[in-house]
Amino acid sequence: MKANDGNLILSESGSTKNIIYVEIKPDCYFVRRLNNEEADDIFLKYDEGNLDNQKQYRVRELQMGPNKGQRIAEKLFDKLPKVQLIKAFENEAFGQRRICLVFSDMTGDTPDIHISSPLLNGKGHINSFASSFCDKIPKIEIGTPMDFGVYKTTNKKTGKDKGNIGIEQRGVNLTSPYWDPVAKERIGDKPKEKEVVKLGVKEWDYSEPTEFQLKIFNKFCQDLNAYWGNEDEVKTTKEVVPEEEVMPF
Repeated sequence: MKANDGNLILSESGSTKNIIYVEIKPDCYFVRRLNNEEADDIFLKYDEGNLDNQKQYRVRELQMGPNKGQRIAEKLFDKLPKVQLIKAFENEAFGQRRICLVFSDMTGDTPDIHISSPLLNGKGHINSFASSFCDKIPKIEIGTPMDFGVYKTTNKKTGKDKGNIGIEQRGVNLTSPYWDPVAKERIGDKPKEKEVVKLGVKEWDYSEPTEFQLKIFNKFCQDLNAYWGNEDEVKTTKEVVPEEEVMPF
């Protein structure tokens, strides 16, 4: 069985006719859910104990939603090389506001890749992957091929992991114009989060940086649309509306 995954690859190593849908998961993978014969093949290998040496696949049960407990098979990727970002927009699915990016290798021989991730978290603040992408938007050259990937960093003080987006264009890894990696300090005009007190408890308010990033994303969506001549209306972000995070997968 030969699967056509477009340009998606895994470093160590379910679609429609013209597009493959994948999601960015918290464990820093692009994940495509398998269906029909592809899923049955992976289930069989898993049940026979022959899936351990195939790191690009996994079997798990849904943890919530109407299909809770259902077993699914997934294929994992972490890079999408040599593609053009041809569209970006906001969508709502599963009770979430989501960031959606559409990539093409421009050859017409492989399906386009539709990558999505939550845009906001349960507190109405921008999701880590979306934030990482928005911070790199000022450095993106529209119309220039890119390598697009996901990776994880760990905060040495807290031990918490953070998901990030990696973008390379013209052989250069794009960095945020709002952070100096040498001095390890903030730069630029991006607003800082504020410490506030709610019901006697201190917490961080990310409303201002979230609004700042959403405006950047909004304009980028429009710029992409204008450059590529997309006819479909781009759904743009207008305001931050806190929503409860619902993940039925």
